[in-house]
Amino acid sequence: MVWVNPQPERGELSARDYIRRLLRGHRSRTTIEGVLVVDPPPMPPLGFRFLPTPWRAAGALWMVRLAKHLWAAPLRRALARAGARPDVLVLTEPFDLVLAGRLGEARAAYYVFDETDLMPGPRVLRRAQNRAEAQDLGRVAVVFASSMAQAERRRGAHPRVVPLLNGVSPQRYAPSGDLPEDLARIPRPRLLVCGQIDFRLDPELLQALADRHPEWSLVL
Repeated sequence: MVWVNPQPERGELSARDYIRRLLRGHRSRTTIEGVLVVDPPPMPPLGFRFLPTPWRAAGALWMVRLAKHLWAAPLRRALARAGARPDVLVLTEPFDLVLAGRLGEARAAYYVFDETDLMPGPRVLRRAQNRAEAQDLGRVAVVFASSMAQAERRRGAHPRVVPLLNGVSPQRYAPSGDLPEDLARIPRPRLLVCGQIDFRLDPELLQALADRHPEWSLVL
């Protein structure tokens, strides 16, 4: 299985920095489960201020598609040299859907874990993402959605949408020995939040939870 990570930058790089990063090539690593995880190059600059506003989303999508095509060829050759023909290619962003069928995989899947068009960023980027998903969703065999709302949003655009709700494998987080000292001294019961702490974290909700249940320990 090959898993393509989300892009690290969303069009904020200058043209010079983008070309420098693109020439570095792709980075990849194999997980303990035998999944090849690929980090894509950054997104190309998406200013397009020289274009009339109605055309900017189309221009951004054209640039991203070009970048994906340029990136797919060396990645395909690298997979061939490694003797890797992926059975499943998992894509995680609308712009990556254009890669489906281009890396020699037996089948491709699209995993929706965030509504990227609701994330912060330039409006031209969000419109281009919506265009990419509308045009290329049919390239994959199945769409997995991490929430029922995400699944319902795509049922009319793809015949096979499967809710795959967020979960956890407890055995992976079970302590194999003594707890770290900084965690062990925090009173039980502990409510642990693992993940990226950004604008999606609701501090008012956490404060209300702490006020209502002072016997709980919130660990971020």
